[in-house]
Amino acid sequence: MEHVVASWGKVNLSLRVTGRREDGYHALHSLFLRVGPLEAMRLRIRSGAGRGDLLHLRSEVPISGENLVLRALALVRQYHKAFPFFEVELQKQIPPGSGLGAGSGNAAAILSWARQQGFPVPDVSAVASLGADVPFLASSWPGGRGEGIGDDLSPFSLPALRVALVVPRWSCATGLAFAALDRTRGGDWSPLEEARRESDRLLENLAAGKRVGLLPNDFGPDLWAAHGEYKDFFDLAEEQGALGWGISGSGGAALALFPRDKALRWPDFSWARMGTILEV
Repeated sequence: MEHVVASWGKVNLSLRVTGRREDGYHALHSLFLRVGPLEAMRLRIRSGAGRGDLLHLRSEVPISGENLVLRALALVRQYHKAFPFFEVELQKQIPPGSGLGAGSGNAAAILSWARQQGFPVPDVSAVASLGADVPFLASSWPGGRGEGIGDDLSPFSLPALRVALVVPRWSCATGLAFAALDRTRGGDWSPLEEARRESDRLLENLAAGKRVGLLPNDFGPDLWAAHGEYKDFFDLAEEQGALGWGISGSGGAALALFPRDKALRWPDFSWARMGTILEV
């Protein structure tokens, strides 16, 4: 029997770095919005005991390192010995370093599907060990406010939005982005209470259908300085009546928010200079 599992991603409506923790991780305040599905996978049970999971990666983009799908399957099996082994075919379309949490979405899709089959992982910290975006993407929430490393979560809701994404031809490695922010900010972090008030205003205005303009993100200035293509996309989004625009995560995907019923027409624009445009 084959199971087809959709895999979702996220965009950050806001992202402020509020400090550096004793364990070396950065403390954040962020608003996550679920987008997609962005990718999909097929699961087939492997017969025979002790054979292990097998992953077939079908990728349109360069992929390296350990895939979170295998780690997610192994995590479920730590709590449920009866959870079978699988052969998984994963179709990757979103590259690492896009800020869309696609790899985390793959892991979250496995955990969500396993929960639906009666194999839940009850330990949130264990889920978070797969990645800071995984707890939100493994939830059923359309939107979430995250603090800590992104795993201290509470839900929020907004009227349905149309999200236009540009997946850039460059990548932004998370570790390098944080290291660069450490150098430029020098410990001058965004105050937590100020970040909370900022995101409250943002949600209030978006819920009312008001234009909010550039979305707050501490990683933005370095990216805009390095890639003028962002401004081209933001200007085009504003011309089409976007409510807000910015980057997701530590980069590099760009996003623009529109009312759900807004019809979009992208003119003859040299997208190859920046990347691929998606509407979700």
